[in-house]
Amino acid sequence: MTATPFTPRAGQIDFTHARVCPVVHCIVESELGLLLVQRSKNHPSYPGYWSGITGFLDDGKSVTEKALEEIGEELGYSAPAVDDIQIDRPLLLEDVSNQKTWLTVPVFVRVRHAQVVLDWEADTFAWMSYEKACGMSNLMPGTQIVLQSIHTMRKHKVLLDWCRSARD
Repeated sequence: MTATPFTPRAGQIDFTHARVCPVVHCIVESELGLLLVQRSKNHPSYPGYWSGITGFLDDGKSVTEKALEEIGEELGYSAPAVDDIQIDRPLLLEDVSNQKTWLTVPVFVRVRHAQVVLDWEADTFAWMSYEKACGMSNLMPGTQIVLQSIHTMRKHKVLLDWCRSARD
């Protein structure tokens, strides 16, 4: 599939040439591990790099709504296939080479199955461990920081859940 030129819909903001851009960066997990996609050679930003699923926060939707929309469009997942969504604190990620600051909201998405249907935005995908994902040499700028942020958030959630259950 080939990229179609971006045309904003009614009520949508075009961040194409903006210096600061708000985005979601979804890290999807299944029983096979974490999912990273290799962005299409036709992708307008970071072609060929590996990343989670990303999308501009450009239309007034909540972070959860945007995350569900993006994993639906890019991976073929519908809301019933999602077991859990957790939103981490926003990060400011500077990409000096592209003169962009990404206001990135990391989102962890746990899915019920590992069946993926890619759209034009990615050429391939791989399920992998956290360690393998962080060790990849051709990650899209900011992806390693998003992975680390979500990993830390998940560890804290496990600890908080344990503390709450011990208290009860």
